[in-house]
Amino acid sequence: MDKVIKLLIIIKLFLQITTHSRLLSQANSRAIASAAGFKGSQSYCISLQEFHTEQQFIKTLDEFFVALGGAEGLLLVQCDNGEANFNLIACCRYIVDDTRRRTLEEIDISKKPIHIIFIIQLPKIAGGCQHFIAFQGGKWQSVHIDELLESNEQLPQIEQLVDRSVSDLFQPAYPARCDVIEDIDVDLDGSLPSGSQELRVENTEVKEKCSIYYKTMMDQTV
Repeated sequence: MDKVIKLLIIIKLFLQITTHSRLLSQANSRAIASAAGFKGSQSYCISLQEFHTEQQFIKTLDEFFVALGGAEGLLLVQCDNGEANFNLIACCRYIVDDTRRRTLEEIDISKKPIHIIFIIQLPKIAGGCQHFIAFQGGKWQSVHIDELLESNEQLPQIEQLVDRSVSDLFQPAYPARCDVIEDIDVDLDGSLPSGSQELRVENTEVKEKCSIYYKTMMDQTV
């Protein structure tokens, strides 16, 4: 995602990202901002749901814009359930734009751009967005990213799946070692009260014991 942000920041200052994935944590947002070239206090991530009044929202924006002191900055504004909050999002887009413009006009020094990115979570169901407008037009650049963060799950290479049946893909990591078992003579010397005797154990009994042993080893491995 950091590469997308870096590219779109070059193109435009106002960006709206829609997504089906979970929203960013503070750690995620700092890592992405840092990868895009914004260090420390140059970036700020907020959620619309954390504000109870419009005045609280404007005050937070003012404090961040003034703290930049004319330096280049990045503001990430997140909102879940974009369909239910479409009116709130539209209102906040206007407030952020207006507050940014007003703050830049009041700072009497050489100004660098403040980039605004709205990240909107949308439901991943057919017909789930009847009111929310994903593409704004005008000064806003719009893009959709299904997953904001890269998955850590290691998937097999496609070459490893060629010419293999579905059952082969689900083979256990620890194959059984008792496929073929011969008759075993068990020496019970000393275990019986009189002399040594030999006990011939049938294949089926040995296989049952081997199966129990293998299951126990697998449980210990897990």
